[in-house]
Amino acid sequence: MKVLIGMILLVITIIVAGFMGQRYLATTRQNLNDALAEVEEALLQDDWELSEATVSKLEESWHNIHHKWALLISQTETERLELSIVRLASRTKTKEKGEALMEIATGRSLLHSIIEKEMLSLLNLL
Repeated sequence: MKVLIGMILLVITIIVAGFMGQRYLATTRQNLNDALAEVEEALLQDDWELSEATVSKLEESWHNIHHKWALLISQTETERLELSIVRLASRTKTKEKGEALMEIATGRSLLHSIIEKEMLSLLNLL
């Protein structure tokens, strides 16, 4: 009986941890998407100082997030997203508007694909 209760508690713990991880991924993805939108808005207004400042905030956010994401998703995926953020910072510093906007689109696409792969859904279970 003790073994059964222990197994049930273990299963419940795993399920709850999974839901918490999914919630964290969704929340932080939205924060990153919002930061990308701020950078894009600043770029479209040709406000390079604001662009650089918002990219710095994005890099800081990513620095705080990526260690936790590495526990939840593939390291390859996090590295690809990190490279996109680094390229965005570089393009912003060199005032390459078109290239920076392309990196924003790449970052959004990566965020979308990462979350779609990792979120619990019927398609992912099949």
